Amino acid sequence: MGKVSKELMKKNQKVSLTLFLKEPAYSLLSELRDRTGASSKAEVVRRALAHYDKCTRKEKKMSEKYTKQFYVAGVKFRKGWKENLKKLEEGQSLRLVPEPTNRFDPNAIQVCEESEESPMIGYVPAKTGEAVEVSTLLKAGRELVATLIELQPDFEPWKALLIEVKEI
Repeated sequence: MGKVSKELMKKNQKVSLTLFLKEPAYSLLSELRDRTGASSKAEVVRRALAHYDKCTRKEKKMSEKYTKQFYVAGVKFRKGWKENLKKLEEGQSLRLVPEPTNRFDPNAIQVCEESEESPMIGYVPAKTGEAVEVSTLLKAGRELVATLIELQPDFEPWKALLIEVKEI
């Protein structure tokens, strides 16, 4: 039987972690220490716990329903954008259309009115990371809906349309 000890800081308190392992597990830790270049078996355990924690957080995040509000980007670059804003109403449903062939951003997501023949309004913003989030969720097959939360046509174009994207 082998023993691995490690002192950890948890909420500003020292916590001592001691694992008593049967020989196969202790041998495995020795092998992993050699393979990973860790300084000790305790370091292997610390890395394993950190990896487990990271995977658990990622799993939890993926199981939660996505909801986020943000302003539509690129509004002023659409032809007739001022007139198009006047046609919109708060509470209106919007379509999210992936644009993987966009030469500037393969994660680009168009924000459009619900009807197919309506012009594009703008994009899910890339600079603040929402485009990557929404694109990743859509590629994973998760169903998202967009709703116009706030319409301010007299504001600067980048603050004219606040939308909410929710996973259903």
